[in-house]
Amino acid sequence: IDSSFNHSASATPDRINFKVSSPLLSRGDSVNLSRSTFDESAGDKTPILTPEEIPHNYSVFDHSFASVNTSQALLLRKQSSFAESLLPLANRTSNLVSVPGIYEKVLEECNQTHAIKIEQYIANKTFTKLGEGAFAEVFRCCNAEGKESIIKIMPVEGKQLINGEEQKKFEDILAEMVIARELSSLRHQDISGKYQTNNFIELLSVACCRGCFPEKLISIWKEWDEEHNSENDCPDMFTKDQFYIIMEFPFGGVDLEHFPLKSTDQAESIFQQIVHALAAAEQALLFEHRDLHWSNILIRETEEETCSYIINGQKYEIPSNNVQVSIIDFTLSRLEQDGCISFFNLSEEDWLFTGEGDYQFEIYRMMKEKNKNEWESFNAITNVYWLHYLTDKLLNEKKYPRGRKRNKFLTHLYDNLLDCESSYEVVTGKLLLGNDNAKRKKRKQ
Repeated sequence: IDSSFNHSASATPDRINFKVSSPLLSRGDSVNLSRSTFDESAGDKTPILTPEEIPHNYSVFDHSFASVNTSQALLLRKQSSFAESLLPLANRTSNLVSVPGIYEKVLEECNQTHAIKIEQYIANKTFTKLGEGAFAEVFRCCNAEGKESIIKIMPVEGKQLINGEEQKKFEDILAEMVIARELSSLRHQDISGKYQTNNFIELLSVACCRGCFPEKLISIWKEWDEEHNSENDCPDMFTKDQFYIIMEFPFGGVDLEHFPLKSTDQAESIFQQIVHALAAAEQALLFEHRDLHWSNILIRETEEETCSYIINGQKYEIPSNNVQVSIIDFTLSRLEQDGCISFFNLSEEDWLFTGEGDYQFEIYRMMKEKNKNEWESFNAITNVYWLHYLTDKLLNEKKYPRGRKRNKFLTHLYDNLLDCESSYEVVTGKLLLGNDNAKRKKRKQ
């Protein structure tokens, strides 16, 4: 199956293009997946096995629902291909009742056989609201053992409007879940040994829940609203029939806009980490982020001295300068795997291309001009556009302890990035050479 899947909220069945032209590309043992695993009390049908140890973060729900971390569950679960994960979407409609295959596929991705009561899911945890999106509430979660993670709660399939907009459908969320899984799996070197990066936020678990929004979380939401003046509708409107998808991630840090950089060396490392991560994803998954503004770049401090990458079998090592980058939010992203393309069709989202006042809005227009408003095709240069945006922010809007002396390396990047066609070209070409503060070690595997 050679397939294209448009995961925009406005997608309709007649715009889902599945063309039967070749057998499904099943990779067998070489498929590298990340999945959540739930115990029998939550309706899981998978026996618990003991995989080889792989360093990773753990879900705070380890002892309630998520028995094994998603990044290790690849060793436990059947190895569905990317195309197989999205296959029910070929015949979808916007009516959940008439297409049970979509709901069942969501449950499969969550390793569940039925939706969990949301009150049961959050029991025995403490929460702090961290932020919000147009269709999501974001909380920091801590269990009784002191383990922390971040959960993103997204209402789906309900009749109530959210901020004046229809709720997302399961098919929209399914694509985001699968894309996050594929990018998360790049944290672990694949069977071929050709690709690895730790800079895409790790997907710890995914759960499908149902019920009224918990009173405990509503109280926390209202406290946050008093201090920050929320732009979202209060979630106390949801009824007992409301579905939610809850995605769990490790704490990735503070967004780049608000993270206090200690030096331009740290700024250079942030750029280096992002360009190497994008290069790996471009080559492994024909990936475009398409929305990499500085709120989707999280930074935290680290004691690790270096960051390592494998891109097309080549190993790269760069200084961390004590910062670790996590790239988040793949709602608008384009990714291709197993002959299946997943993309968000922005051709009808006119509002996105009319913004003013920040270079971010010009990047959207640059992408549209490049692909002629056809969002299925792969154009790696869009990642370069966002890298150019990043250097602009690092040069002109971030403050450094020694003042705003212009950094020669970042200035060199800003002046020359747009001559490159891809992040991979930036990494493998001459643009990064001669940087004393971020020299790379490169060798064949």
